Amino acid sequence: MSAHYRFSIIPAGAITDERLTPRALQVLCLLGRHTNDNGWCSRSQVKMAREIRCSRAALYEAIQLLLETGWIERKRNGRGGTGPEASEHPFAAYSYRVVLDRDDLPARLQPDADDADTTAADVRGVHGAPAAPTEGPKGGAAIAAGGAAIAAGGAAPEAAPLERSPCKGIPAEPSERECARAREHERLAKLKAAWPTAALDDQARILRAWEALGESERDAALAGVETFLDALRRHKRGHTPTLWRYLEERRWTLLPEERAARVDSIQCWSKEWWAALLARIDRGQPVAWMVQFAAERGGAWAVAPDELPPPEAMAVLKSYPSDGPELAAWRPWLAVRGAKLPQWRERIWVFLPGPEPPHGQPALRAGSEPQAA
Repeated sequence: MSAHYRFSIIPAGAITDERLTPRALQVLCLLGRHTNDNGWCSRSQVKMAREIRCSRAALYEAIQLLLETGWIERKRNGRGGTGPEASEHPFAAYSYRVVLDRDDLPARLQPDADDADTTAADVRGVHGAPAAPTEGPKGGAAIAAGGAAIAAGGAAPEAAPLERSPCKGIPAEPSERECARAREHERLAKLKAAWPTAALDDQARILRAWEALGESERDAALAGVETFLDALRRHKRGHTPTLWRYLEERRWTLLPEERAARVDSIQCWSKEWWAALLARIDRGQPVAWMVQFAAERGGAWAVAPDELPPPEAMAVLKSYPSDGPELAAWRPWLAVRGAKLPQWRERIWVFLPGPEPPHGQPALRAGSEPQAA
């Protein structure tokens, strides 16, 4: 393939999809730039991250968002077996294909009223004559017949759709989950509007830090913005920290009036950390950033007091070796819920409710029930 790329083919619907971040749209264009003759892109994540000058973590988050919204699909490159992606070889290489054709809408769409004149003009041609039939084995005769009908005063044929919805089976009314996500985006937008340097910060990192917070922490972060910025001005601090650093380090807890409600710190990979992780999963909260922070940085992780489960729930956690069959059984279950654990080179001890993940019930509640003999 030539190194002088001129085109990147992506689906038109992705341009107006409000769920996509600017980074995700950029990655979608990059995948469309490197596709082979069969439509697959096998470029490594390291090279793609270097090409668009972002971290591999940011690229990975964008790819996950594109997979969740249905704009790309993924397959293994034939290396690392055929098991679940996080159970056998978590670093196996993948290929990606931009999804250009979908079957989740009817075969044809009515043109908008504002575009009716333009559509008719396109079919008739610039001088009023029927448009030339499209070349190809399928549809040529039908298009030619449609042109003849227009010339005789008939109705114009319906236009084929240019855009298809990326979500299959989504009802017309937004779901409760979509409404909750929209409210969180509004709250994050309000936070960005109050922060002086938010437009220049790393947007993907801001989003990850925001999603890693609990509900009470998000409320405290919003409530403490103005007070925190006023404190900087009173102390004549010339440098304003980035918004993602404000969120990651929970800097609103450094305010004098907020110190009484300061969040607790727990050690990454400790029993308390695993309890907080499983509690967040049971509540349906995102955990990807929590695991990524522990894997890359370690040390202390800040949590609000209400994020930790009660002592009786933590008491059911048992210790297992990281290279044992118990964690191997839990890895796919955790990966599906966003907690993709690293492969430790040395043995550590993990804390789980039992040797196997639960089936259709919360993890901590399942661990509180007696195990079958």
